[in-house]
Amino acid sequence: MPFCPNCRTEYVDGIVTCADCGVLLVDNLEKLPDLPPEKEEPIFLMTLSGSFYANYIESYLKENRIPVLKKHHGAGAYVEVVMGNSSMGIDLYVRASDFEKATQLVNSITTPAEFPDKLEQYEKKEEFSSSSHVIQFFFCFFLLFILLIYFFNIKK
Repeated sequence: MPFCPNCRTEYVDGIVTCADCGVLLVDNLEKLPDLPPEKEEPIFLMTLSGSFYANYIESYLKENRIPVLKKHHGAGAYVEVVMGNSSMGIDLYVRASDFEKATQLVNSITTPAEFPDKLEQYEKKEEFSSSSHVIQFFFCFFLLFILLIYFFNIKK
């Protein structure tokens, strides 16, 4: 009995081509290589706020031979192309067989278990730096205002 080398369907004698694939049938399937394993459906791993973090996690997982699928929220993919970064949110997906290893790898680089006291210092520094950015902004705005007044008075 002939078989289709693509879909492996068995046909009755006398049929020469596969009705589905359109390829010539073969007499023996034992000589053919095994079919590739079915593709696994990707499962959700995590959501990240920006493309910088998503690219960082993606490259780390790929370094450890775990393929990653990124899915942008809304128009995030277009924003990333135009602006170079997107903060609209990015979902990362991995194969089900890689999920446990991917979770362990991500947790190993994102949880500050070894330096909890350093984390507290960092958070305090961030609070200070965000307020200092506001002060710097108003200082620059004030200087710009003074320069504008100065240049308009010179022209008169």
